[in-house]
Amino acid sequence: MLTVKDRTVLNLIKSALTGEVYVLPEDFNITEYMDFASHRQIDAIIYYGAVNCGINPKDPQVRPAFKRTCGGVFIDEMQQEALKNIFDAFNKNGIDYMPLKGINLKKMYPKSDMRTMSDADILIRIEQYQRIENTMQELGYNFVTESDHEYIWENSSLVVELHKSLIPSYDKKLYEFFKNVWDKAERCEGGLHKLNKNDEFIHIFTHFAKHYRSGGIGIKHLTDLYVFKNSVSDLDEKYIEKSLASMGLLEFYKNVCDAVTLAFGGKGNTQKAEFVLKTVLNSGTYGVPEKKNLWANVMNKNSKFRRIIRLAFPPRKNLQQKYPALKKCGILLPVMWVVRIFDTILFNRHKIKNQQQKIAYATAARTDDYIKALEYVGFDLTEV
Repeated sequence: MLTVKDRTVLNLIKSALTGEVYVLPEDFNITEYMDFASHRQIDAIIYYGAVNCGINPKDPQVRPAFKRTCGGVFIDEMQQEALKNIFDAFNKNGIDYMPLKGINLKKMYPKSDMRTMSDADILIRIEQYQRIENTMQELGYNFVTESDHEYIWENSSLVVELHKSLIPSYDKKLYEFFKNVWDKAERCEGGLHKLNKNDEFIHIFTHFAKHYRSGGIGIKHLTDLYVFKNSVSDLDEKYIEKSLASMGLLEFYKNVCDAVTLAFGGKGNTQKAEFVLKTVLNSGTYGVPEKKNLWANVMNKNSKFRRIIRLAFPPRKNLQQKYPALKKCGILLPVMWVVRIFDTILFNRHKIKNQQQKIAYATAARTDDYIKALEYVGFDLTEV
């Protein structure tokens, strides 16, 4: 069952988005709700909703929330300026790019700062990366790391994730759907490319599903789905459902749609919708460590031995940032495994203890319960 606090949080979000006014509980405490919001990156939208529902912004108890919201406005403006500079430089240098997720979603909210963004996601063409690398350096960004599907850069204003692909290659069904994404994109002005609204929504939803499955995802991202659907009136639901069915996500999608309705429409109260909604409300921004730990066990087929082997002997790609020589000379991988093991034993023994605790927590029973919870809301894990 949703608690009074759960429903109040959802009413505050909807009030900020729509202007509707709700009666707040008699014991409403703005500090308590802003603390809840800060762990879910929804500070501004909760503040705006509370003020819209009658909280006095001049009240001394409310001032800290007001200051935090002002800080969020400042960060938002810095991020927007930094992105403008990146896009201008990309256009000037003949670089193709596609803004993703939060960059586009911000424009759909009543105020840009309502939709916080911890990093900026931009799809690039890998074959243009040398030009992109030079451009990012010229703009004052520092390279941080490379993963399966992205290069991460940062400066004092912004963290930028430059995507090689929309989805990691190891997420095979989702990756297959998006692997030719540039063929679906429409070229706009300069190097700017955009997906049509149906494919953009599908990407936002698959991002939601991927995180829900692998440890959790918060109310901020469920709100994104609500905002997107209310901003775009002509989505092709048949195409969306057919596409998600090809990825094994159709049943989960239907349950999430019911959860969105339950959250912001007050109807659609099914057990599965409430389960999804409660899970999202209790998942911080991007999940909780315990569930991420259990998902790691799922990926290792519930085998402690397999998990230990993968921890001790990670693939070459995972070690290239720490040991750059591996980028040019893969034959050194066994040597670097040994170096890394001794480095951990001699200088980072706490990491060993931390992993021991994680493995001990992820019992077969807990992992099985996690699998059942995912299957209950519509995930097909037979191919994991």
